[in-house]
This record gives sequence, C-alpha cells and structure tokens, in this order.
Amino acid sequence: MLALLLQAGSPLPPSVTLGEAAAMSPTSLAGRLMPDRKLGPIVDVIFNGQGALTPPSKSLNRLWLVEQMVPFDATLCRSHVFNIEMKSDPDAKPYVDAVPTHPVKIEEYDRLWVPPTGVATAATCAAAPAQESGFGTGGLSLQQAAALVAQARNAFALAPRPGKIAISCKGDKGACGSNPRKTLAAIDWGTLAFVEQVNSKGDGYYVGDRKPADAPWGPAHVQFTFPYAADGATWVVTVDRKPAIAAARMDAQWAIYE
Repeated sequence: MLALLLQAGSPLPPSVTLGEAAAMSPTSLAGRLMPDRKLGPIVDVIFNGQGALTPPSKSLNRLWLVEQMVPFDATLCRSHVFNIEMKSDPDAKPYVDAVPTHPVKIEEYDRLWVPPTGVATAATCAAAPAQESGFGTGGLSLQQAAALVAQARNAFALAPRPGKIAISCKGDKGACGSNPRKTLAAIDWGTLAFVEQVNSKGDGYYVGDRKPADAPWGPAHVQFTFPYAADGATWVVTVDRKPAIAAARMDAQWAIYE
C-alpha cells in the first residue's frame, strides 16, 4: 500500500500529442517538456525528423528544439540544440494512433555560427536564421573549433595574395572559377555546417578509429563543409596545418541532404 501511495504521489512525466505540440509556440513546448531547465527563446522546432527517410507517424516520437543564438566569443555565436526522444505507454501504437508521448532521453549539443558582420553581438546572433544555421564541431571542443575557424577565415581571406598558401580545386560546372584563390576567399562562412579533424587524405575518423596524437598546436588536417555554397554543390575544403595553414584542397561535391 505504501508503494502504491508513493507511486500515486510521484509527478507524472510531461507528455504531449503531436497535434498539441504543433499548436504550441516552440518556447512554450520547450517549457512543457523541460520544465526544470533554464532556457533562452526557442526559435525552431523539428518534429519527427526531416526528409523522405523519416517514417510517418501519428504521434511525436522525436523532436529537436533550437535555442536562439547568443555570443560565444567576439566573432562567433552559439546555440544549444536539444534532441529529445519521446515514448508512449507500452501498449500504445504511436505510429498508428495519435497518442501522448513523454521525454525519455534528452541530448544537448552546441552549434556555432559566423555572423555576416564578423562581429558577434546579441543583435547579430539573434538575427541568425532559425533553420540551418550553425555548424557542428565533429568531436572538437567549442574553443578548438572556434580557433580553427578563425585561422581558416584569415587564411582564406588572404589566399588571393601570391605565396600565401597552396591551393588546389576540383569541381564541375565551373565551380572553381577562373581564379580558385578568389573563389576560396569568397566562400560564405555563414553556410559552414561542419568542421572536423580528418586524415592526410581528407577522410574523416569513425568511432573506434585510432587517431594520431595531435601536435601541441592541434590537428594537422582539418576539413570544413559548406552545403550548397558552390552554386548548389557543397564545398568541402581540407586544410593542412603546420601549425599555420600551408595548403587548402577545394572540392565541389554534389550531395543531397535529408
């Protein structure tokens, strides 16, 4: 009896139906599902994923909540993203019936973003597009990713000057332009989606792969990915560091992002 009374007195987990969630503002929805967290304004919400590979469902099985950007340092903005896994009662059929679901796992991660002004203030960060803004750091710390981006931005801007860094470029439909150095300098850093450590061939590391020990100044090979920034293609730019950037390999790849 005591166990039953304690169970009856315990608070129920916050739950919501897909219809209720869609009718709420993103900030109100975040408050419903994460009442104990202190949050800034939520500017975007994604229900059950995006793209053709996401199975249709009558209920809310997963959602992403994106917090408004705020300054991270003098030149970068930062946003918290919450990836929330939702579950229903064991006997329910959430893909067939519209049933309430509740959070069972919340993953929080950060994204950084380069404002077009090059200066991170409360106003320039808040002006970030609600969707598709910010880049992932591929296991790098935020501070390390920020430093690598700052170094690359400076190196790319100076690329048109003779003797600065070696440049190679490949891409269809004239993506490299008549002067790849100027093309590299003109890349829109606001479209950066990912920065990661790679090997000397430009291949990323997977879980379980053995990475070489970094030099005191960090990884020797870093890759920056800019979706759709090459006239519809994706710029993948791999740099070699020693620790200054000595070379950049530009590759305009055609890819579809779900």
